[in-house]
Amino acid sequence: LILKSRRIILKVQRQPNRASCLATAFAMVMDVSIHELIDEIGHDGTAVWWPDARPHPNDCRGFHIQELIECCLRRNLAVVQIEPRPCFVSPETGEIRGMKFPDSTRMSRHMCNTQGVFTGTTKTGARHAWAWDGESLWCPTLAGVVPLDDYDLQHLYALFPIRC
Repeated sequence: LILKSRRIILKVQRQPNRASCLATAFAMVMDVSIHELIDEIGHDGTAVWWPDARPHPNDCRGFHIQELIECCLRRNLAVVQIEPRPCFVSPETGEIRGMKFPDSTRMSRHMCNTQGVFTGTTKTGARHAWAWDGESLWCPTLAGVVPLDDYDLQHLYALFPIRC
């Protein structure tokens, strides 16, 4: 089975600060300037909310996925969360049980037919976000393509046009 992607051409952008990878990845996929998106949201993500975490990279407010979803909805774009490895966690024991799917090509099928934003962690364990154009993973820190296998990708936020 060979899947053809419907790849978009991204306007690659570099994140303006260390707390804006999620917003910048969304800006690339939405085809808007990161500065326009920051103005729309009303902050740049750099407010220090956890001063005791310094110099940890996650001491800043950053951006919440719901802020980006609201920006998408205003542009008639729906956001659908797709997990590469969905699982259940027992509230009593913390035991993790993964879901089984009969179709082993499930995630690649979703990836070939959509554009969106991946979130996950880097090799150092830092949370990060990348733009996905249907074929390549774009890093807003490096402003370039990076290998899929170098990261633990935990969620794909796929964008779809809302047709009313």
